[in-house]
Amino acid sequence: MKQQMIISMMLLLLAIPASSAVATITVGAISYDSTVVKDESITISSSVTASTVTGTLTVDVTLTDNSGLFNIPTPVQQLQFTTNGTKAISWTIKATSSGTGAAPFTITGSGDDGSNGVRTSSSAVTVKDRPVISISASSDVSTIATGGSASVSYVVSNDALVGASDATNVNVTLVLPAGWSLSSGTNPYALGSIAPGASMSGSWTVRADSPAASNTLTLNAGSSIPGGTVSGTVSITGPSGSGDGGSSGSGGSGGGGGGGRSGENVSNIEVIEKYDLQISKDALTSYRFTDKKNPMMYVNITGNTTLGIITASVEVLKNTSTLVSFPPEGLVYKNANIWVGTAGFATPKNIKDALIKFRVANSWMSENSVQNSAMVLEKWNGSNWIQLGTEFVSKDDTYSYFEGRTNSFSPFAIVAKAGGAQPAATVTSTPAGTPTPGSTGKPGSGDAGGISPWLIAVIVIVIIAAAVYFLARKKR
Repeated sequence: MKQQMIISMMLLLLAIPASSAVATITVGAISYDSTVVKDESITISSSVTASTVTGTLTVDVTLTDNSGLFNIPTPVQQLQFTTNGTKAISWTIKATSSGTGAAPFTITGSGDDGSNGVRTSSSAVTVKDRPVISISASSDVSTIATGGSASVSYVVSNDALVGASDATNVNVTLVLPAGWSLSSGTNPYALGSIAPGASMSGSWTVRADSPAASNTLTLNAGSSIPGGTVSGTVSITGPSGSGDGGSSGSGGSGGGGGGGRSGENVSNIEVIEKYDLQISKDALTSYRFTDKKNPMMYVNITGNTTLGIITASVEVLKNTSTLVSFPPEGLVYKNANIWVGTAGFATPKNIKDALIKFRVANSWMSENSVQNSAMVLEKWNGSNWIQLGTEFVSKDDTYSYFEGRTNSFSPFAIVAKAGGAQPAATVTSTPAGTPTPGSTGKPGSGDAGGISPWLIAVIVIVIIAAAVYFLARKKR
């Protein structure tokens, strides 16, 4: 009898389904580069270990950016375990903002059986601003005879602010026109890395074997970071040429897409600064402007297509541009024309996005009692001034720094608006003479004069009702 009871109890226990065991998930150490350059990508690597696995365990592994400095295209990945084990996992993410994150990343593993494991990185990560490469070119002669020699010199600089990234794998190449040869010097020169605010220089000796009347020698500086190519040129007049020749400097002139005269009255131009750079599809091209009189510090352009070497220029103006019909409203700090390529080139068709960084003297803001929130960048759209999205970035002892976004170029103005900046108008490319909604220029005939039509209707109704009431009482 006892044996039968024991057997029955055993069979009963076997019939009761056993509760599923929960696996143990452990996230391994998180590895990544501690320093990265803005707009570059890094790899985040780790591992997930699963133990006490029964059946098939599916684990959702999620990477979280705690720093706000990165874009993670695919934050969640899946791993499957059928036995105990460890699997590697990694993400490639892009740095989108500069700054430092103390505990930048968290990886969470969540099993479909309710198990989970979490690890947060403890090593800080720093995202540095991109370097900005410029090149100036010069020669010791402006004219040359057949068989003569010339020294061609370069200065390659990283014009980024202190704290930005080094320019890496920098090289400079001399491109000679037909009829010229290299006498001495290495071509190209490998310069290595250039720190922010630093520069490197060198020279070649070239021979004019059979020079033309006009000769242009091109110097190209390339790099891994920031990438792309910047160019400078030297012009030397041959024996049959006329004029006194001369050399170009600080980025030179010309280049594919580089336009001619802007049409601005010459007497209104204080400074002209221009550079040649490659614009490529979905790649950031940074034009850096360094003249102390120029409030525009850089123009960062992302192309909609690959466009070759394009000239960007800034004309710093003494007064309102002569190309516009009237000045912008508000207190104007500075006027400038910004041009990219030839006429009709700088439109949303070719330019996906452009970021303009500019500076305003703190002394001017103090003298005029202007707050950071009042400063805006405005753009002439052919018939009116439109306010661009403008953000305060930083401040030092001398300047306050701001950024504005656009996707086309024309006359611009840096303006302090009474009552602070208003919501920015949508940036579109508008033909001259076409009104743009949301513009901030002169009011048109459609303005309401400050009184709402609804308010007028309510007032009229109240007056009529009051009149009817008093007439009814008078009849009684």
